[in-house]
Amino acid sequence: MTKEKKQLILENTVKVFGPCDWFRDLIVHEQHETTGGPTIEFKVNYNPIMERKNIIAFSQAAGCSYFFTLVDKNGNKAV
Repeated sequence: MTKEKKQLILENTVKVFGPCDWFRDLIVHEQHETTGGPTIEFKVNYNPIMERKNIIAFSQAAGCSYFFTLVDKNGNKAV
């Protein structure tokens, strides 16, 4: 994955999901430890069940899998 493609995915993800109340941050991985391939890791404050269809379609269009990491209000991994 080139830097340009990674940057484009970051920008598009923030445009599409940035205004959502569940969205906190994201990371684009070339090879994620859990999925094993290119992955958009969404940092979320809760699991966005109602948005799952849009997230799957967006991730597939970008050629990536998706992964959620729950975080607290400070951005730290929730336990």
